Amino acid sequence: MGQSAELIAAKRCLHVILKCFDYEKKELHSARLKELKTLVRNHSDIIVGLVEYLLKIVRQENSDRRLAILLICDCFFQRSHAFRVELTKSLQVTIQCAYFNDI
Repeated sequence: MGQSAELIAAKRCLHVILKCFDYEKKELHSARLKELKTLVRNHSDIIVGLVEYLLKIVRQENSDRRLAILLICDCFFQRSHAFRVELTKSLQVTIQCAYFNDI
């Protein structure tokens, strides 16, 4: 299944946000974050793919990137019910998989 142009644009925004993330100040690239918010607001169908992509990045060993992803998730978690639902659902699946793999 191909990705929509909007999801590709959202991933590009995320890439720039992560690349420009200031760990010391804990600041995200404001222009790209605004663009990402607009994409999510206007195309809520990209939320599932966006959450999957965010969780994929969180699994990397780069602590700066993980912190940036947590800040991005916090931003969307506070503003979007659909994002909250999708993130919670994805985290539940991840926790269940981890639990059943440890048994």
